[in-house]
Parts: sequence; C-alpha cells; structure tokens
Amino acid sequence: MDRVLSSVAIGLGVFFLLHVLIWRARPSNAPRIVRLTGLAVMGMVVAGWMAVGVNRLPWIDACAVLWLTGFWSTLYFFIYAGLARSVSVTLLSRLLPHRAESVEFDTLLEEYVASRRFDDRIRLMHDTGLLRLEEESVSLTPVGRALSRGAQRLTRLLGGALEG
Repeated sequence: MDRVLSSVAIGLGVFFLLHVLIWRARPSNAPRIVRLTGLAVMGMVVAGWMAVGVNRLPWIDACAVLWLTGFWSTLYFFIYAGLARSVSVTLLSRLLPHRAESVEFDTLLEEYVASRRFDDRIRLMHDTGLLRLEEESVSLTPVGRALSRGAQRLTRLLGGALEG
C-alpha cells in the first residue's frame, strides 16, 4: 500500500509543481483548463511509470494508482477553479488587509468593475461560441441560449438561483 500511495503522491506532486511553475512564469487571468488537463495527464503518466516501472506493482495496484491520481487531480480542478475565479474569494481577499476597518461598498464595486476578470470571461465565452460580440453589445448564440436554459432548469430543479 505504501508503494501505491507513494506513486500517487509523486504523480500529484509533479502535476502540482508544474502547475505552480508554469502559472508563476506566465501569469494570466484565464483559467487555462486545457493546459491544466495536460499537466494532470502528465502527472498520471508519472504516477503510472512510478507504479509499474519503478515500484513494479501488479496491474491491479497500478490501476488503483491511476484511479487515485485521476480522482485527486479532478478534485484539484474544482478547488482551483473555485479559488482562482471566485468572486467571493476575491472580495474576501480585498477586505483582509483592512482588518478591523470597514471598506466602502463603492470601492469594492469599482475594483470589481475595473477588474479584467469580467472582460476575460466575456472573451472566453465568445471564443467558445456561447456569445456573439458586436461593437458595443453582447448577445447569446444558440449554443449559449441552450446552455443558459439548461442551467436555469437545473437550478430550479435543485431549488436554487443562478448567482455569481
């Protein structure tokens, strides 16, 4: 069991280390999920190589290594996306330096509006075919409209509301 866990840990370590190094070398507001997926696959390859090539684990244990590495990588995707793109986390981080002091609501709103995050999201949605950009306006494409309706139906089914 130790060799299984060490294989998983090394694969995840390579994935995380490469993620941090690349994101520090080339910072961006874009989530770059495709690149992150490639790094996760690279981490799985390293974990598989550690399991089979180095630790000489039987195939059933090697499959467990790949499954565990995939599971933890997927969990990391959700955590990363939640922290890196969260409006709530951004607002909390803006308030943190002020400790006991309050911050004017308009100041927070101005920072959010001035942020590139909104513009980046619009461009990303345009690039993926969800929005149509024209001069000074934005409209939904048929795919964007279908996705919006599906999201609304799902939130209604779950008893919530779309926010964010």
